[in-house]
Order: sequence, then C-alpha cells, then structure tokens
Amino acid sequence: MALACSLEKSAFGLKQVRDASTAALRQLLEGLNMGDVEVLLEPRLWSLFHHFSHLGGEEMAALRVKEVHKMELNTKHHGHTALVYIVRPYVAHVHLMVEHMKQEQAARLPATLQCVILHTGVWNALCADIVSRAALSVAIHPFHLGFIPLDNDVLTMGHDTLLQDCYLHGNKTALADLGLALHVLQQSMGDISTVYYKGELSKSVWKTLSQLNGDVPPVTKPKKQRIDCMVLLDRKLDYVAPLSTPLTHEALLENLLGFRDGVVAVDPLIVEASSGNPEAAATNQANKTTWSFNGDDAIFQDIRDKHVQAIGPYLHSLSAVFAEERKQMETMLRAESTTVKQLEEISTNMNTHVDKCAVLAKHVALAEMIQTTTKSKAFRTTWQLEKAILERQDHLGDIEALIWKHTPVDSVLRLLALHSLANGGIPKPVYEHLKTQCLHLYGFEYLHTFENLETMGVLTPAAANGSPFNFVQAWELTGHFDSDMSNPDDPSYVTGGYCPLVVKLVQAAIEEDGWTHLEPLLNRLPGPSAVLTAPVKPKKTKRVLVVVVGGLTNTEMAALRFLGQRLKCTFLMACDGILSGKTLVDQAMESIPNGLMQK
Repeated sequence: MALACSLEKSAFGLKQVRDASTAALRQLLEGLNMGDVEVLLEPRLWSLFHHFSHLGGEEMAALRVKEVHKMELNTKHHGHTALVYIVRPYVAHVHLMVEHMKQEQAARLPATLQCVILHTGVWNALCADIVSRAALSVAIHPFHLGFIPLDNDVLTMGHDTLLQDCYLHGNKTALADLGLALHVLQQSMGDISTVYYKGELSKSVWKTLSQLNGDVPPVTKPKKQRIDCMVLLDRKLDYVAPLSTPLTHEALLENLLGFRDGVVAVDPLIVEASSGNPEAAATNQANKTTWSFNGDDAIFQDIRDKHVQAIGPYLHSLSAVFAEERKQMETMLRAESTTVKQLEEISTNMNTHVDKCAVLAKHVALAEMIQTTTKSKAFRTTWQLEKAILERQDHLGDIEALIWKHTPVDSVLRLLALHSLANGGIPKPVYEHLKTQCLHLYGFEYLHTFENLETMGVLTPAAANGSPFNFVQAWELTGHFDSDMSNPDDPSYVTGGYCPLVVKLVQAAIEEDGWTHLEPLLNRLPGPSAVLTAPVKPKKTKRVLVVVVGGLTNTEMAALRFLGQRLKCTFLMACDGILSGKTLVDQAMESIPNGLMQK
C-alpha cells in the first residue's frame, strides 16, 4: 500500500476529510458486535485504504479486527472470524464479493458464515438483487466515504471507468455517488456560495447534490475555511488534454512508469543504483520496489509540475546545494573551535542531510529513466506529429503508415482521436478506410472499440454538411509551442503547446464577470451550462473547487497549480479518477466474450 500524504500542508484542511472517513469506519466497526472480524476491501479501495483511513494496529486490535485484506477469490481466512466487506456498489464488485462469500461459506460448513457489507455509495436495486439471490445471511450498512484525499490539493473517488459506465453501459450510478461525495465534502467544509457547471453529467451531479443539500443542509463554517467557488465540468468538453502526450514530471511518471495513487514500482537495478550499490541488484531481480511520492516530499513538490526540460538543471543545482551543505558540516567537524553543542547540532543535521540526499538520489534515478524515453527519436517524432495535428495539418497518411508498422493499437487510436477532435471529425471515406486497415491488422474485435469511441464522442467521421465547430481553434488552445518551457508564462507548457480547456473555463469563472462574456462559445460546447450564485458573492475568489466528471489528468492539475500561482488563488481538484490517454482509450477497449472460449 501507498505511504499516504500526511495532509498537514493542505490549504483546504483535507486532514479533516480523512479524519471524517476514519471516524465513520471506526463507528461502523465498533457497532458490529460480532467478535473477531477480518476486513476485506475490493481491489481499488484496497490500494486507497491508507489514503482514507489512518486506523493503526492498536486501534484495529481494539476494534477486534484481526487482519485487513484485498478481496480475492481462492484466499484462505481464519475460520472463526466474521467477514466485513467494504465495496463500492457496482455490479462487478458485488458479484466478486458474493462469489467470495460462497467460497467462504462452503469452506466453513456446517458453521454459518457471518458477513457484513459496508457500501461506499448508493446501494441500488440491482446490487441488492445480486446479494439476495446468493441466499446468504448478510447485514448491509452504508459507509459514507465520499472523496479520498490523495494529496494536499487532490481528491479522488478511485472510480476509473465512469465514462464507460455512463456513455457505453447507460449506468449513471457513479454520478449519484459523485453528488453524495460533494455533499459529504460540504459537511466538512461548509456551503459553496457560487457554482458553475457545464455538461450533461455535471448537471446530473449538481441535481443530486442539490437534493441532498435540501434534505441535510451543509454546516456553517468560518469564512477562512469555506470554498468560494465550485466549477463542475464534463470530461467530454475536452478529450484533447488526456490524449495529448504529457511533458510534466508527474504526468510522465504516470505515463511511462505507472505512477498511481502516489506510488511507483521501480526495478531493483534502479533501487540499488540510487543507493550507490549496483552490485547488489543482481541478487534482487524478482520483485520490484515501491517508492511513495506526494506533497510531503519537498523535492517532489518542487518538480512534479515542471516541464521535463527543467528537471535536469533543477536536480543538478539541488545536488550542488547539498554538496555544499555537506562540505560546510565537514569543515565544522574538523574545526578546533567547534563546541560540544555545535557537534550535537551537526550530528542531527547530518542525519537529516543523509535522508535528503537519499530522496534526491531517487528523484535523479527516475528523472534519468524518463529522459531516456523523452530524448528518444520515437518520442520526439510522436510529439511532433501531435503538434502538427493540433495545428490542423493533415497527417492521416502518417497515421496509416503507423498502422502498417504495427504500432501498438492504443497509440494509433489515440492519434486518430486527436486528429478527429482537432479537425471536427475525419472525412468519412478516409475514416472508413483507416478503420478497415485497423480491423485487418489488429483484429476485427476492434470494430466494437471504434463504435465505443464514436459513442463517447472521442472519434467521429466529419459531418457531411458544413464546417463543424472547432473548439481548439475557437478557444485559442494552441499556439504556444515556442515558449520557454524551463520558465513558462502560459499553462500550455504542460503539453508543450496545448492549453487544457478546463484551465480556460476555470480562469474565466474566477474573473469578475465570470462566464458572461463566454456564452456564445459555451453554447457551442456539448451540454447545458449554468451559474448559480449566492445573494452575496465573495469580493475575491481565492479558494476554488474544480471537479471534472469523467476524470482529471495530471497535466491539467499542473496547469491549474500554475494558474493559481499567477492569480494568487488556491485550487482543490476533485474527480472520480485520475485520467490519462491510455486509461481513456482503455475504457473503449472492453473485452467481448465470443461464447466459444471455455471458462
């Protein structure tokens, strides 16, 4: 599991959000009266457990919790303990839970299995039906988890398939859960006086939140603790941001090394190299080591949002500073005038210095790995192709050449989607030709993927009549490709030239006239929009909650932090899940059973 951020530096006091979820879980476990219990979490919540709960070993023992596990089939548990399942109320998770219950019941016969379900969202009729058909004696309780703090300014729900659920499966349960999470957040932070929303999904979330606030009004909080404004946006407004190749450090960590929930898995060779002992790596090749990075790490906080070109010089200068610190301490150690008290201080400082150097070595090792990729010809060629596509140049022939080179299918689909979004669609004859090429070379199962991408609005043939609205051009989202990436003056540095639309909409919302002057452009974007303002509007917007329904990218978060520094305001960023180009395309690439394969 991840080493969770302490949240001590959070400008929004997110520690109280974690405290609230911890208290809710503690209260539920205290009220069970079932003797010894084991807690089992569905896989996604398992990876986020330490982010939403700080219950330690002693507290768990006092609550008679023997162990906490990830919920998996064919795992052995203590035969005498009751089982407490913590799940999100989605069909796949409930099916897995019921199968696990059946296995445990069969293993414990003739004894009766004691089970409790703690569900984190709205328990719907379908989930209830799945459990009732299992014919097991189960107690079901709501666990109002809400948002999970990942970092000092980031909240997530750990739901990574909202777009797939809403657009492809017609299941909008996650929107109700998102509304409930915002309601729970307001119970900690107070009412939000001004709300902007844009998009069908955002409107649904807002309606759920309004109903919940009508039943249980948000608590009143001091002015300094309140959020001045909330901007609620659909992911569908801008698919270009997640599909573009990121160029900030944290986003590249995610894209290239799988950085997720504050954790990256590192090869033993890198671990040993960072510790200065490369010879030992040969004995430890079996397992990767996990490194945790979050806002508690001063170096990571400084470099997470920097452009990749600025990382090397920054780490080099920091290394020089640390070397000078060590030199000064060694000089004082050798000096005859050094007192006993100074020696004690040097000893303490030396320990701190060694720890800082160890952390720096980790960041240097990761930066070198990233730069090996970003300096490669393949990476630069792909980025240049994306740049040309966003400048509305026709490069469909280059994409077809990539298909014939058997480039990974997700990369091809990502480039096709970018071309479609930047040009308002792909001419239908060319689109059908490229689709046919993909189906012949990658497999006919990808026909369903193309249909899904079309349904999601990611990849479409061009309209037959007239020139379609081009949001990239209308909002002036490109044209900053030649700026100084080491010292940027525009949020577009996060992708090397494309400014995310989310940033433009948020920036407009916190200006004095809000979205008023943008109405003609807003009306051309998909979905309804509204501005809901309290009778007394804050004189100056300083604390803003940005919620993206469908996922927020690390590049957008970096751009928002950059904007906050420029405008002297603070952003709290919330979403159902952290999104990237790969995870976006993966939601359309769902596997389809053909009925011929044996189970």
